[in-house]
Amino acid sequence: MTPDAGTGTKEREGRRMLWLWIVLGIVGGLAAIVVVLGLTQPRGHVVSARATYSRPPAELFAAISGHAEHAKWRADLKSLELLPPQGDKTVFREVTGFGPVTYIVDESVPSKRYVTRILDESLPYAGKWTFELEQKGARTELTITEDGEIKSFVFRALSVFFSKTATIESYLKALGTKFGESVKPEVVSRGES
Repeated sequence: MTPDAGTGTKEREGRRMLWLWIVLGIVGGLAAIVVVLGLTQPRGHVVSARATYSRPPAELFAAISGHAEHAKWRADLKSLELLPPQGDKTVFREVTGFGPVTYIVDESVPSKRYVTRILDESLPYAGKWTFELEQKGARTELTITEDGEIKSFVFRALSVFFSKTATIESYLKALGTKFGESVKPEVVSRGES
C-alpha cells in the first residue's frame, strides 16, 4: 500500500461524514420548522361556506339529516353506519379516505338548523358542523360552519398548506349534484377562533 492510499480513504470517509451531517442538518431544520409552525398556529378555527339550491328547505334538510342515504351521493364517503342513539340523539360512523369518524347529532330543527359533532375524542382533531338553511324566495341558501380544533401541532403545521373549507365546499357541491344542480360554493369565513 502506498502512503497516498490511506489519505484517499480518509478523504472519502471525511466527505461521507460531511454529507451525513448536511443531511442530518436539513432533516433537523425541517423538523424544527414543523414544530415552530405547528406551535404558532391556533388550535381552533371557525370557517364557513354557503351555496344556494333550487329546492325548498325541507327537501335539503331531509338530504342532510338522512344519513343512511349519504353514501349514494357523497363520493368521499366509503360507508356510513347508523349506531345506537345516545339518549334521543342520532349517532353515526362515517368512513372516508381519512378513516372512520363517529358523529352525534347535537341539534335538529327541521328545515332550519342541523348540528353534528365529532364524538371520537382519540382523533387529532375535533369539532362540529352547523348547517343553517334559509329560504330565499323559491330557493334555499345553505350555510355550513365548521367550528374545529386541530389538536396535534404537526397537523396544525400542515394545515397551513390546505384549505380549511375544502371539505365543506365538497359537501355543498355533492349535495347540488344529488339534486342535479351545479352549485358554486362561496366561502363566507376563513377566520380563526
